[in-house]
Amino acid sequence: RAQQRREAGNLRASLIELKNALQKDPQSATGRLLLGQVQIDLGDSVSAEIELQRAKGLGAPRERVALLLGEAQLQLEKFEDLLRDLRVNEDLPAQTQAAVLALRARAHLGLGQIVLAEEAFRAALVQDEKCVDALVGLSRLALARGDTAQGRELLTRAAGFWPRNRELGSEPHQA
Repeated sequence: RAQQRREAGNLRASLIELKNALQKDPQSATGRLLLGQVQIDLGDSVSAEIELQRAKGLGAPRERVALLLGEAQLQLEKFEDLLRDLRVNEDLPAQTQAAVLALRARAHLGLGQIVLAEEAFRAALVQDEKCVDALVGLSRLALARGDTAQGRELLTRAAGFWPRNRELGSEPHQA
């Protein structure tokens, strides 16, 4: 039910459902993982980081935990930590590699490393041409340079691949 409420955009209700479920089964890796995700959605990255570490310890999928921890680190402005901890593993599926590269690019942006950010966003698109985070990131860079046409074209592409992305102004982000 918590996942359904999250998908419907009712994050507070999802949070309550998850906390109740975890009182009954505190060892649920899936519950801890989803709780961390909802906390990220709500902007409570400190709590999310704690829950995601618990989920990791309980055996939640490593790649999923790593991506969500990366998102929490971005929100907490722990850019150096993200770049140190989150690496591209060539054994992972291309979409996961793209997601890692996009998170790393956002960390580079947070550090003001524009060239490295752009390189990482472009590398993400090599792995997955539908990587919305990379398209949005490159769009922002284009707009910041004053290239409105390219910025809009990249946003249009991103919206076509994932019209529900919160970065594009619609429903909650699915990490």
